[in-house]
Amino acid sequence: MRILLSLAVIIFLLCACAPMVQVSPTAIVPTVTPGIVATQAQPQSPATQPVSFEISWKIYQNDELGISFEYPAVYDEPQYASCAVRVNSFPDGTEISMGHQSFLLIQQPEEGVAIQSYVENLVAQKGWMLETQEETTVGGEEAIHIEYRFGGVGGRYGTATVTSHDGLIFAFNFYAGAFCDAPEANLGEGYAYQRWLESFSFVP
Repeated sequence: MRILLSLAVIIFLLCACAPMVQVSPTAIVPTVTPGIVATQAQPQSPATQPVSFEISWKIYQNDELGISFEYPAVYDEPQYASCAVRVNSFPDGTEISMGHQSFLLIQQPEEGVAIQSYVENLVAQKGWMLETQEETTVGGEEAIHIEYRFGGVGGRYGTATVTSHDGLIFAFNFYAGAFCDAPEANLGEGYAYQRWLESFSFVP
């Protein structure tokens, strides 16, 4: 009896001296997956982006070619050196590129070739599958805008806009591939290409 009583006293003392531990239920914290962009007019990452932002633009002007247009200022940053505006001369014309998939070819067409014929020849030569064609303007000149697919059935998307000025053909082209995007500015190359077309002008 004394042994049982002694055991009871020991157990009571151990329980009384033990620290009180409060157990709380595990909190469920929502996680944010990096790289997922919401489908909004101005998609933002809540963790890194400001409430509002404005893309800065610069003007590129080439007096020799007689053209000017706007391009993203971020393309002048060292980390985007491969996205900067570049000019290359070839035997059949001059190519201006911006980003990784945006191009403008300036060339002298064959005599008597209008922009409609140029577009038809371009589609045939490239093997593009024409989806849509419409009339538009670029730099105040009449132009033809097309959308196409390339690379076989269900191929990748591309778009081209062709105009003429002072006897030269100006053929813009933008197609799917490894784009030059600037995530910190929420800038996609597709938007930069659209701004290129909208701001393009011919200068004296």
